[in-house]
Amino acid sequence: MIGRGVRFYVTTGSTALAVALAALSGILAGTSHGNLRVGWIVVNLLSVAAATVVQAIEQRRRERERQAAEIVAVDMRVAMNDALDPIVRQLGRIAVAGGRRERDELREQTVPMVLYSASLLIGPERVRACWFRLHNARGPRRLIPELSEGRADALRTVFTEGTPSGDSVLELLTHNSHRFCEDVTVSPPPGWDPAHPHEYRTFMSVPVVAGNTAFGLLSVDSLLPGDLTEGDVPLLRLLAGLLADALAYGS
Repeated sequence: MIGRGVRFYVTTGSTALAVALAALSGILAGTSHGNLRVGWIVVNLLSVAAATVVQAIEQRRRERERQAAEIVAVDMRVAMNDALDPIVRQLGRIAVAGGRRERDELREQTVPMVLYSASLLIGPERVRACWFRLHNARGPRRLIPELSEGRADALRTVFTEGTPSGDSVLELLTHNSHRFCEDVTVSPPPGWDPAHPHEYRTFMSVPVVAGNTAFGLLSVDSLLPGDLTEGDVPLLRLLAGLLADALAYGS
């Protein structure tokens, strides 16, 4: 954005200067005589040529940027289709599955598919998408890490009800809300333990909830602040919704 702003002001300033010089030299050429007049005419012609060249260069640059943006948009649509189409097809398989065992297997197969799509579509390379399954059959509720895709850092944290970090994260499931942390060292989330080793600096988490039934939590983290943004949350919520549909079907 800064580069574009600088280019805009340089181009605008150069064009304005060339136009102003062309106008001034035209006036002076009309009021001068002899060699001085010839000189001002030359200056006028060069100024007009410079303004034309600058405008042509700017037009070509804008055309290249438009073409590049179109290529990025096409690539993004292809990536979205490649990532989401298998999940949608998987939901269809679950819907027509013949028995409970087959349906359960298909439901569980959806988890790595969703994680792969999250790691592919969200953030830069070396992000990590994680699945925390909710366990609430006995004792306090817990979110236990079961699977991840992307960066090969080990999943360690178990979020247990009754602890500061556990209550903070489980609240996301209760209220069906998300959490985005731009930099855990600057603005750590509630219950964050700085002594606990973490390779990542930024993360987002969304609940996997169908109706009033919570199944777990999807989380994406990355190594550097700025790798993830608040604008990535809706896509992760979409993936969480697809996973919730898969897990809820016939359960």
